[in-house]
Amino acid sequence: MRFGLLAALAACAALPAGAQSLQTAGRGGSIAGACGQPQALTYSLPGPLDRTAMAPLSVEIERAEPVYLEFTLEAAARVVLRTEAPEPDTDPYLALLGAGGAVIAEDDDLAGALQAMIDAELAAGTYCAQLRIYGGTTDARPRITLSAATGEDAAALAAIPPAGSPDTSLNCTDPALTRALGTVLGPGFGRFSEAVEVPQGARSDWRISVAEATPFQADTANSDLDTTLTLSDLAGNVIASNDDGFGAGTDSRVVAELQPGDYCLSVAGYGGAAGRTTLVFSDTPETPIAGDISTACTDPALTRALGTTLVPGVGRAAVGGTLAPNGRSDWTVEVGEAGTFQFDAASTAFDTVLTLLDAGGTVLQTNDDREGSIDSRIVAELAPGSYCLAVESLGGSGSGPFELSATDEISGPEADLPDEMPCSMAAITEYLGEPLAAGFGSRTIDTTVEAESRRDLAFALAAPMTLRFDARSASFDTILRLADASGGTVAENDDGPSGTDSSFSLALEPGDYCLTLEGFVGAGGPAQLVVAEVGAPTSGTPTPESGEVIPPPGSGIAVEDLGTLEASLQTNAAEEAATKWVAFSTGSAGRVTVNAVSASGGFVLRLFSADGTRLGAAESAAGLTPATLSLDLAPGRYLVSMALPPDSPSRLRNIVITRD
Repeated sequence: MRFGLLAALAACAALPAGAQSLQTAGRGGSIAGACGQPQALTYSLPGPLDRTAMAPLSVEIERAEPVYLEFTLEAAARVVLRTEAPEPDTDPYLALLGAGGAVIAEDDDLAGALQAMIDAELAAGTYCAQLRIYGGTTDARPRITLSAATGEDAAALAAIPPAGSPDTSLNCTDPALTRALGTVLGPGFGRFSEAVEVPQGARSDWRISVAEATPFQADTANSDLDTTLTLSDLAGNVIASNDDGFGAGTDSRVVAELQPGDYCLSVAGYGGAAGRTTLVFSDTPETPIAGDISTACTDPALTRALGTTLVPGVGRAAVGGTLAPNGRSDWTVEVGEAGTFQFDAASTAFDTVLTLLDAGGTVLQTNDDREGSIDSRIVAELAPGSYCLAVESLGGSGSGPFELSATDEISGPEADLPDEMPCSMAAITEYLGEPLAAGFGSRTIDTTVEAESRRDLAFALAAPMTLRFDARSASFDTILRLADASGGTVAENDDGPSGTDSSFSLALEPGDYCLTLEGFVGAGGPAQLVVAEVGAPTSGTPTPESGEVIPPPGSGIAVEDLGTLEASLQTNAAEEAATKWVAFSTGSAGRVTVNAVSASGGFVLRLFSADGTRLGAAESAAGLTPATLSLDLAPGRYLVSMALPPDSPSRLRNIVITRD
């Protein structure tokens, strides 16, 4: 039984009527936000979070691309950030960044199930919440709601029951809904059943008394509704809960080791539905009891063998299994010779937890998430003997198929992505060939990035040049890095002006370089890499329409003549053509600066002498980001071109020419 975050929040502390809505992501603004995040992917509050409550932000995550919430505090405050996703298998991840990008806090599953929550005391200042999908990419566009609050609203937001948790506040307290089981339970109580009628929008509660510690299993069976089961103590603390049980459709199952005392077992219809079912009680659980990990591999009926004796050089052994809800899967492992071994549990259905125990039931290691994944990994040096591996789901809420493997070939966390010297691995490296020289124009390389890998492009420069590098993909969010011959990072970009593609420009000295393309969180797919001279022709035949050469006499291309430069010249006239041309003259030698701004996407600014010689070029990375040229000019006439992409939504542009 799921209780939505917004409904629960409304019940705990309704938002003030004047809750502030968010400003949409600034895809036409500056590249970097206050925390160093891409402004194109940032939502921001128009006022301080501690002054006016925030309306929840509901967003779709595209290609596993993170989104950001930028907010300010006028004074020190408690801040709670919390996620809610309508699809139960969506796993949000939250990070809280300070101004400048330092990570203050991170969380994966604190809010229950797969939902995330951060609860922090913060000083006055500017902060950013990063919201993303944990552990990889998805072809879908999952929707996630992010709520943020301060003060009393923060306390109410933090107090909402974990996602997927039933409301147990009234369990076994309403006599009209509560029945006594009638049998005091203890070891060997056997198996029996009770007919149950579930009212519309309510529960059927059963009060259970336990005289001695006993294993306990309760199932719904022969149901005409989708049931949920919740086992709690009389204080309302949930011991176990389940919606869809053990591979039996919409029936439910809970298992536990009950100590002497009184308990409440609640049966409800999913979504408040009414109907009939049968409760079946048993002292012989068919599913391992979660929580008591020391009992792992002690019940032969619930334990399987890995089937391969581990010794150095054994290679990799893998088995498959299926985990039941609220259950555990136990596997015996034999080590024949001392060595270091790696154990992995992986599932696409749930968040794994892996535990390694010795023959006496002592826990040697436990792992929830190996680096970069919600799968689990344990590396241990083991002596000859018998061991146990126990596979569970985080919080007991997951179920489904999984793979368990053991190997003596230790990969470690760094094995997920090659981290050798850039361009040192031939299998993932492409080569441009001859060193690039002035006038080469541009090169476009079609490539494919494998998931959890990268592609490297090796090239050399024969002379100093200013180059632009682009990575484009319709399949994944690109990350582009440039390294020098020593392997040191020269430049890096995740999100350029077009959203999730990457782009940067810089001046480089002669030498060897390596351009590396990766997918965000290990994504992959087809992509293009572009290496181009800034301002260089982008087609085989440069044209005045593209701003790459000056218009010849009689071409019919309009050139706005600004006159003679004294101190400053300016034009902001709209131009429907992709390239706007202006001309000016200077009567004396000196340094001249040309500054251009467009209200739309990136553009190229070029300066030519009257004879057509290109004197310089500059590039704007995004709308409202200026392009600037500053050169020492002799007396004479000059032409300036400002070329926008053909599909630019706006032709508005501003050119200012000044004498320094």
